[in-house]
Amino acid sequence: LVFQIPQGDLDLGEEDWRLASLLVSRQGGELSHVADRTGGHRVLMQLPQLSRARLLVVDDVRAAHKLFERYLAPHNYEIVGTSDPDEAAHLAQQAQPDAIILDVMMPAVDGWQVLRNLREHPATAAIPVIVCSVVEKPELALALGAAQVLIKPIERHVLREAVDRHLAPADSSA
Repeated sequence: LVFQIPQGDLDLGEEDWRLASLLVSRQGGELSHVADRTGGHRVLMQLPQLSRARLLVVDDVRAAHKLFERYLAPHNYEIVGTSDPDEAAHLAQQAQPDAIILDVMMPAVDGWQVLRNLREHPATAAIPVIVCSVVEKPELALALGAAQVLIKPIERHVLREAVDRHLAPADSSA
């Protein structure tokens, strides 16, 4: 982004500019300015293009969708959800989420079957699935292909750390 600031409108002291530069650099960007020929300033702010990771939440409780969205949306995650376990595999194939957060205790079709369906389809087999449920059967979830198991109620930082871990790029130096 380039801002043209007329003469006299930029009144930043050295400490103000240092703070503004620090804030922009913490976002992975750069901030610079130069005086232009009119006596004004040209401020250049370069920020990396952010891509939002897409998460599919499969939970029959709509409040869980809202909670996960409140926990994760401020951290650049897009939340797509369904409360219908029968729709989960189809939606995952269409949306191609970066990860799936899956409840186990749902009516009609339980999360274990949803997890099996996701693992059996080539378009969804590699998507990390984080089982987030009150059911404490981590061995079963991992055996069926879950990437991680979280027990409800879940704390914000625990959920975010789990999602971040499974969306982190693979370490190519290993």
